Amino acid sequence: MHDTLIQGCVSVSALLEAHSSMEQAEPHTTSDLLDCARTHLRSAIDEAREAVWDLRQNSDVTDISPLLERIAGRVSQEFVVPVACSVSANPMHLINPLYTKS
Repeated sequence: MHDTLIQGCVSVSALLEAHSSMEQAEPHTTSDLLDCARTHLRSAIDEAREAVWDLRQNSDVTDISPLLERIAGRVSQEFVVPVACSVSANPMHLINPLYTKS
């Protein structure tokens, strides 16, 4: 979880630094940088919330299909590129070793 948060913060920091260095540039460019920083920050916050939520979960088995769909949605939102995910076979289950019963 901490690597994801650090990467998100570094990304936002780099975008804000670029914005600062381009203050004299055309407003459209600096506005795009701020919009991108906002998007990255929202994404980092969402990922942190989900990571904390996942730590609280007590499930033994997780269906991979919804996880893949959520990742596709994030990529679509963050990079403004349409990404779709569909599962056409039997769902594969992930077993979390932290919650396996002994």
